[in-house]
Parts: sequence; structure tokens; C-alpha cells
Amino acid sequence: MADSKGGQAGVAARTTMIDVANAAGVSFKTVSRVLNGEAYVRESTRGKVLEAARSLDYQFNHAARSLRSGSAQIVSLLTGNQSRAYTQSVHLGALQQCQQAGVHVVVESAAADIEVNIEALERSLLETAPMGVVVTPPLCDNAEIIALLERHHFRYVLISPVAPGPGTPHVGMDDEAAAREMTALLIGLGHRQIGFIQGDPDDPASSLRRRGYLSALADAHIAAEDTLVVSGRFDWDSGLVAADRLLDLDDPPSAIFAANDDMAAAVIAAAYRRDMRVPGDLSVAGFGDTSVASVISPQLTTVYQPIVDMVSEAVRILTGVISGADVEVTQMTLPYRLVERGSTGKC
Repeated sequence: MADSKGGQAGVAARTTMIDVANAAGVSFKTVSRVLNGEAYVRESTRGKVLEAARSLDYQFNHAARSLRSGSAQIVSLLTGNQSRAYTQSVHLGALQQCQQAGVHVVVESAAADIEVNIEALERSLLETAPMGVVVTPPLCDNAEIIALLERHHFRYVLISPVAPGPGTPHVGMDDEAAAREMTALLIGLGHRQIGFIQGDPDDPASSLRRRGYLSALADAHIAAEDTLVVSGRFDWDSGLVAADRLLDLDDPPSAIFAANDDMAAAVIAAAYRRDMRVPGDLSVAGFGDTSVASVISPQLTTVYQPIVDMVSEAVRILTGVISGADVEVTQMTLPYRLVERGSTGKC
């Protein structure tokens, strides 16, 4: 995460505006007004803040200040997905729309242990003071992050939340339906032993895609087997481990559906290590249609997830609402589609 107290081990943490506010006995917003030279602050209060800043050797964030004071404004993009390909698509969508809207984008990257870093995220957002925030999965379903944004009255748009609150601006797609259709495609090719690699079980998107997989099996009257469902972390390494678990079964699957493209690519690698032909011996499907899907061999059958468009729409909604434009839709579901390529074939 971009931590305003960041630095190398052994280096003293940098003083933040929150530290100054605590020392002066005033609010963060008051400190921000004083240090930005705004009017309508009592001289006695201004003096306390400046004295606290001097005593703490506060170093102002000049980069953030120059962005805030210029004609352009800032949109913060909160990311925490383990997939590099997904994150690249998120960045592209944000950059494209921010450039069109004439605003800057600042990326805040959070690790899986976000509960430990909530305070650091809060400091960073308060010092950057964005005009709005776009929150991507799985952070969009983190109650602490939503509470933080609400507490400080940040405008925000969520990307693919599982259960957004009433009226919460969000952009997404139907993950469950997409996974159901992909599983049905494999069933239509004659596969009955279909393995499924989900992402982190605590990630809401994993649950939705798993639900779609199970729903398609039930529709086809195929019994679901617990041994055919394994967990990954939406990255290559975990996909490789999960693939080996499935392929080591006494009765291994003839097809494996991975909940994202990174893990699906790892399945193909695991198959090649065993001298298995894809799709001759094993069909492989992914989810996302990220860049990796078209650069591996064979190219990956996958679900096209409109990641770039979702993030672009989120920024468009955010900047439109803030500018006072007549934005009629603040909650939208974008279409997905199945993309059949060379990694799947008949059983």
C-alpha cells in the first residue's frame, strides 16, 4: 500500500497531517486548511497548527499539493487483486478515462492483510485528498474500507461488488452467470469430470464463480465432487499447485475451469510438464480474457470480462457526478461473453 509513513527499514517514519492534528488538538481538515493557506481559520488556531508542524518537523507533500492546487484533480484507484494481468487492465481503464476527463489518477495498492493497513490507507487518502475513489475487487467488499470512505465523506464507485448497499454507485458484470455458461460449454463438449480452481475462498468473486460452476453441473444432472474443487489465489503459482492437485487424483478431470486466466495458464503449464496435450488430453478454460489468454499456446478459451470498460465507466460516473453533470445511471452491469479458443476440445 502507498503508505505516507513508508520508507526503508530502520528509517524514521515521516510525520503526517494526522500527527500534526493530534499535536495541535484540531481536526485533520483544519490542518489541511492551514497548510494549504486557506482563509477562514482563526489566527490562534493557525498558530497552534504551524507550531505543531514545526515542532514535529512536518514535511508537506508537495506533489499532492501541486496536483490539488492546479486545474486538474485526483481520482484514487484502490487495487488489491493478485493477478498482474487483471491489475494492468484496471490501470488502463482508469488512465484512459482520467485522461479524457482531465484528471490525475493515483493508485493505492493494498495487500491481502488489508485490516492491518487500514490506518495507512486512511492517512494516504486524507493527505492525497482525492475528488473521488474507485474501489476494485476484492477491496470493494471490504466493510472497513467502505466505512472509511463513508466516514470521511469520499465519493466513490465500486467495481463488481457482491452486495452493494442501496443506491451505492457500482459497475460490474454477472460473474455467476458467466461461470455457469463456461461450465455448460465444457459439458456440451462431452466433459463430465470437470475440475474447478477458485480464487481465495474469502474473495466474493470466487464464491460467485464457484456457484455458477456448481449450478451448471446441477442443470446437467452431474454430481458435484468436492475433490474436483480446489482453491488458488488468482495467481500463477497457486494455479500450478491447484492443477497438480487435480491432475494427481486417481480419477483426474478431463477439463479444468480456472476462475481467472493466470491460474488457467498455469494449468496448461502443469499439463505440459506431464506430457499431456491441451486440448487432446485436457481441456482448459479461464476467466477474464486478460492479455495472458491470447499470448500462451494454445490460446485460452475464457470469459471476456470487460475490466477496462468497467473501470472507465466507474471513473466516468465519478467525474460526472462531481462536476454536476446529469449522470442518469450510477449502477450498471456490463455484458460478458464466452471466447472459444484452442485450449478446449471435445472429450
